[in-house]
Amino acid sequence: ARLSKDREGNDVIIVSYEFTNNGEESSSFIFAVNDTAYQDGVELDTAYFVEDDTYDTDSQMKDIKTGGTLTVENAYVLSSATSPVEVDVEEIFSWEDDAPVLTKTFDPAAL
Repeated sequence: ARLSKDREGNDVIIVSYEFTNNGEESSSFIFAVNDTAYQDGVELDTAYFVEDDTYDTDSQMKDIKTGGTLTVENAYVLSSATSPVEVDVEEIFSWEDDAPVLTKTFDPAAL
């Protein structure tokens, strides 16, 4: 993860994901995975206009063939520059009642 600003000057955290398509058909990150970021237990808004020349908003939409891997990024508007950011990632459509949720916590002060 790294920090940046949006066009309005708000602090933003950009999270990078290594997405491997293990499905049977081509798929994109945005249609396969639900990623949600929280600070202090409250969901963060997605940042759409980020002042970071390397931020790749299109990566989430790219189709990836079975077995392919792509680094994708998503940006979230921070509500605090010091509170930890907890990101949950889970499969969008899962037939399992107890489908796994991956969680990673980032400390904005350490980025």
